[in-house]
Amino acid sequence: MASMSYVLTGGTGEYTEKKSRFIGELRPVESQDEAAAFLQETRKVHHDARHHCMAWIIGENGQTKHSSDDGEPSGTAGRPILSVLEGASLTNAALIVTRYFGGTLLGTGGLVRSYTAAAQATLSDAEIVSPRPALCGRLTVSYSQWQIVQALFKKQGVFVTGADYGADVTVSICAYIEQEPLLLSGLESVLKTAAPVRDRRLCQMAESNETLLLFNDEGLQRFPVTSL
Repeated sequence: MASMSYVLTGGTGEYTEKKSRFIGELRPVESQDEAAAFLQETRKVHHDARHHCMAWIIGENGQTKHSSDDGEPSGTAGRPILSVLEGASLTNAALIVTRYFGGTLLGTGGLVRSYTAAAQATLSDAEIVSPRPALCGRLTVSYSQWQIVQALFKKQGVFVTGADYGADVTVSICAYIEQEPLLLSGLESVLKTAAPVRDRRLCQMAESNETLLLFNDEGLQRFPVTSL
């Protein structure tokens, strides 16, 4: 997976140039339809504004991109906004900058600077996370082994995202990919036998405000860090 960043909590920002107001809003989006709905909502909220310029990036590797100048001179609005998103390595994100015209023409250079400044101010207000490659899987151990394995997980920073207490203990676990060799050797050492992690799959993982964030084929999943 490419190294991408995601919007956890959207943000707003504003920039003023020669009485023209540039009001930005950033939101996470999962599809082009969500981005279109965001734009429609913004047009209703700011129905008296002159322009609603937008850019979005969607896809696991940020492979789908779009920008719109919405009546501003070509390349002076949408492209600068998109460049701000690209500079932050964002994906699944849409940013709209609404302009209230102040009566003075800003020229192409002034427009590029203003839309860029509004977009940057908006990003600075948002919570953005940059997940790292991780591996998830399942492990089954006996009850007599579970306490030892828990201590190992805590020592090595392995996250438990679910547990099934049946005849044995089966746990769903996640760890940053660079920890895998140490985790497997640690399990073999404490269990005195090879303990394969089943259903191994790649994902991306980050931590924010005592929350574990998993980005995978199912989208964004959240788990309390205290589930260790």
